[in-house]
Amino acid sequence: MRRIFVVISVMALLLMAACQPVETGPGSEQLVGGDKDEHGCIASAGYTWCESKQKCLRTWEEECLLTQEQVYGPEGQDKAIQVAKAYIEGTDEFKKRAAHDTQVVKATQGSCQGCWLLDVDYYFASKDDPEKLDKATVQLTMENWTVIDSRFMEGAVEMQTPKGCVLQGGRVVNTVTGQTCKDSETKIADIKGFQSPHICCK
Repeated sequence: MRRIFVVISVMALLLMAACQPVETGPGSEQLVGGDKDEHGCIASAGYTWCESKQKCLRTWEEECLLTQEQVYGPEGQDKAIQVAKAYIEGTDEFKKRAAHDTQVVKATQGSCQGCWLLDVDYYFASKDDPEKLDKATVQLTMENWTVIDSRFMEGAVEMQTPKGCVLQGGRVVNTVTGQTCKDSETKIADIKGFQSPHICCK
């Protein structure tokens, strides 16, 4: 009987020792779930704090909208730049040219939420000399974080939507009636979307 008691005691001690955490040194990896931030979000599981929804979430599962303060702060500009780069790099023209080095060189915020005017440069091999690079500049008009108009500035006729013209502070003019830009204005683009010719004056 005494021997059975000793065997059980030894087994119990071994089980308790096995349950203790094992330190592998000062550089040991942290266990998943042991890295909660100040909001209680577990980064190793992919969770980050969403200020607008006041909860932890995975951004690939649920969108985190920016707060009003963030929209008009650095976070808003960062989001506009991300959207612009993704838009440009997803175009057929960009892929066809095997372009690279997308850079937002100018970002101007509009008066509405998620409204931006952005100039984006990218580079591609020159047709005349493959050893040299050509640069293309695209101007994007964004509303509510969505690109609603794009203009390739590289040697082409600049075309724009009426909404894009107004968002830039321009004025849509129907030239069929003989109207044109005022002396204080400059024609910045032709307007697409009308049967008759229209221009954008600013």
